[in-house]
Amino acid sequence: MTSNDFVVVPPSEEAILSFLNESGVLATDFSLATLVRCPSARHPAPNGKNAAYMIWQNGPDFFLGWYQIHDTETGTVWFTTKKTESWNYKERAWVASAQRGFAETRQKERQEALRSLTEFYAGLRESGDNHPYLQKKQVRLHPAFRLYTGGDTDSFPWLNNSLIVPYFDIDRNLMTLQSIAWEENMWGKKYLYPGASKTAASLLFKPERVSAGTQKMVGIAEGFATADSFARAMDFPCFAAIDGANMSAVAAALRSHPKYRDYHIVIAADNDIENPQNPGLAYALKAASFAKTKSIAVPVLGNMSVDFNDLYNRGGDDSVRCHALFPQTPEQVESAVYGRQTPNAGSAQERALAATLSPAAIEQEELPEFRNFDDPPVFPLGLYHVSYTKQGAIASAERIGSRLDILGLTYSEEGEFGRLVEYVDNTGRTVKKVVPESALKQAGSAATLYYLPGYGTVRNCQKYIPAYVNDTPFSEEYTILTSTGWRREGDTRFFALPGETLELGEKIFMCEASAESDIFFTKRGTLKGWQDTVCALSSGNPHLILALTEALAAPLRGYLGEKMFAGWNIVGSHQIGKTLCLQAGASCYGRGTTKEIEDVGHPEGAVMKWSATKNGVERICHANNHLCLFLDELGEMAIEDPVGFSAAIYMIMNGEGKRRMDKDTNARPVLFWRVSVFTASEASSASYLTARNLRVYSGQESRIYDIPAVQSPQGPQEAAGIFEDLHGLRTLSEFGKAMGDAVKENYGHALPLFLGFLAEHGVPASLYQEYLSREAVLNFFQIAQDAPHDQILMATKLGVNRLALHLGIAAGIFPWNQEKEEVALKRVFLLWLD
Repeated sequence: MTSNDFVVVPPSEEAILSFLNESGVLATDFSLATLVRCPSARHPAPNGKNAAYMIWQNGPDFFLGWYQIHDTETGTVWFTTKKTESWNYKERAWVASAQRGFAETRQKERQEALRSLTEFYAGLRESGDNHPYLQKKQVRLHPAFRLYTGGDTDSFPWLNNSLIVPYFDIDRNLMTLQSIAWEENMWGKKYLYPGASKTAASLLFKPERVSAGTQKMVGIAEGFATADSFARAMDFPCFAAIDGANMSAVAAALRSHPKYRDYHIVIAADNDIENPQNPGLAYALKAASFAKTKSIAVPVLGNMSVDFNDLYNRGGDDSVRCHALFPQTPEQVESAVYGRQTPNAGSAQERALAATLSPAAIEQEELPEFRNFDDPPVFPLGLYHVSYTKQGAIASAERIGSRLDILGLTYSEEGEFGRLVEYVDNTGRTVKKVVPESALKQAGSAATLYYLPGYGTVRNCQKYIPAYVNDTPFSEEYTILTSTGWRREGDTRFFALPGETLELGEKIFMCEASAESDIFFTKRGTLKGWQDTVCALSSGNPHLILALTEALAAPLRGYLGEKMFAGWNIVGSHQIGKTLCLQAGASCYGRGTTKEIEDVGHPEGAVMKWSATKNGVERICHANNHLCLFLDELGEMAIEDPVGFSAAIYMIMNGEGKRRMDKDTNARPVLFWRVSVFTASEASSASYLTARNLRVYSGQESRIYDIPAVQSPQGPQEAAGIFEDLHGLRTLSEFGKAMGDAVKENYGHALPLFLGFLAEHGVPASLYQEYLSREAVLNFFQIAQDAPHDQILMATKLGVNRLALHLGIAAGIFPWNQEKEEVALKRVFLLWLD
């Protein structure tokens, strides 16, 4: 074969025109492959495909060249060079060699063109939000959009003030630039570089919101205006392909990409119903096969050709969702394209969703106004306000927010009715909350949403939430416990913890305490990890043993029915380890750190501050009934509000809140509790009061005992702070870091195990006599029979700590030697006594 038999024409306008002058064979049978476009200022075309050159593979090892040029007067001219059926093997080898040379040359030219294109794009101004095309189409300004303001050019006079739209591959490599002129009569899209219709050239548009719990989903649309409208209305992103032919390449790239391999892909089709071939649906059908998806969203607007941008401009998000939420299968679309049937969104909805309704329900017109959807083909997950056709089929669905389930009717200990709801909040956690009936009766949704923190909702549809919560049928009834602590139902005693549900007979109990309680009861690590770190470091240190045993002694006091719980205040100078004691004790409940931002994922701890109002203290105490409050920095409240602090001590330890009236002058329920307090400060509570010339009552000192933060004479050294055994660590700093790391990594295991052990085994009378009888307390702490009452009272409270130590060891919680740690409790008594 000679060059006259097979001519490879360079992809330039001059070469193509020269060749066309010499030959003009019309090609009627061809297949499109890799396309190189040559913009032509002399022969402009509305679609920008001014001229093109291609090598077409017609079989496994031979090729055919074909060319095209657009002209507004003559139209398109196609030609071939030679019939391929008569080629011998030498001719085929020549063609293959020519093709390889052409491919290498073309690859170099493409790399150079992309480099120049990238430099051109990098120099453009980041703007375009006022471009008339975006305003007419209601398209958001994408961060990748640019505006060309370089003035008119000889080759492209329409380029000035043009919107420049880049298209990238899936890994964000620039593939081509699309330009849209400023003038409306020139809005035909043009390309500043040979196009990429056979590669995954796309632009990603993100939704305005993403609801928690939304499954992994992504859309593919034809054109960026359609992709933006689709992404805005839905709760998942959408890729904009260059055109319909490019959608298949984007779909194949997404399905094979590691990031999107497991995503559910939705094809957002154009419905070119006025074209007998309906290329929009044909392209979508092909893209669906590459994406391996059964979901093709088809827009419908009478007998008009329409896309999702048209629907958005007419009806906003709702108009898009009415069609996008009910996609059609490839079989349905194929029937519409090749069977020439008009796709109908209503029939797709009927097939997809009406089947879930029983015929009896339709006949009786008991169609639900609100529905939770979480299975394909309905997406994204969530709660919808639904309307129906006369035949009982779903006509439209307006998304209210993420899924919201009504678990049942509630009745609280304080006499208020409500609804127990469950949802996934914005952080991905499953949350159960009680919405009181009083909030449901208020106009609007603000009062209801107050009780649904983190619920992902669509703002325009919030008005439906009270009606949905109030009117949805329920099958269960819950008794809501508004505080923790021991309860009795028949012969069964149980301890209520926030979020826990317990069925006893025909009753279902659930504890929903305050938001602060959610901080307390979290878990991390293992019990063994907590024993090997926190417990191991605490052994032999009186103040730490007191903190850990009080964490379990507080619920034990509640089990025993004590009226007055214990209050402990570790008093000493700054930075000697007082806060470490609070953190160690709090680790029995939850994260043993202060309530402040410390690391990602665990923003709050179970140690709180004293800085609170009197009302706030009431709520915290009530919510944590029969537990120990670990409150740091007693001086904050004592200095800021000494009168309130003095009253707070009585109120906390007496266990009763203030009597109040509601807005209707009716008496509000009084809050009751029994709590222990473990705190730390640089001075005794009495010192803070006398410094402000306030009277110190003996009852205050017997409610919160001041424990000096000092070592025994046999302690290691002054640099060890209040700790008498550093367990091989050299300094207080090293010990503090070890304990601080320990309470962040392992916590929340001790309390549930202890409560379960106590509920199962109880406290035998013999054990009570051995540890808490008057004789046992006096003998253990070596107190005379005629000792002052405050000494006996103090020793009795520590006796409960001693019993908690015994039970904690018996339950496998404390890995200690009981006699050794009992010595530490004796040291606490002596420190206070001295």
